[in-house]
Amino acid sequence: MTRNWWAITKAEYFVMTSKFNRRRTEFIAIITLIGLIWALFIVWWIISMFIIWLGKEFEALQMIVLPGTMRSVIFILWTMYVIFPISSALQEVQITQWKIIMSHNVSTRERLIGIVGGKIPLYVC
Repeated sequence: MTRNWWAITKAEYFVMTSKFNRRRTEFIAIITLIGLIWALFIVWWIISMFIIWLGKEFEALQMIVLPGTMRSVIFILWTMYVIFPISSALQEVQITQWKIIMSHNVSTRERLIGIVGGKIPLYVC
């Protein structure tokens, strides 16, 4: 398979981040850094304060209930992470996409991989 999907991925990424044309990489880096700080420090601090406030009884209950609940929540989040880019890629094909498909040797598979690959960095942020 040639790398036609990579060109489609780059084009989709540029279209999705066209609002931040001059500062595209800085914007994505800042959003990713804010997300990492939130996930690694702030959320843990909030949760630990909440658990301390509720006391030892809640901690014992949490040890019983939390593993099953977390499996379900992570599965739902993973499913949403996979399904949203694919469903948006399978929406109605636009005229410009038909022109690309007809004028070049681009398969439907390469187009789908390219569109999903271009949208995933924005879903990560």
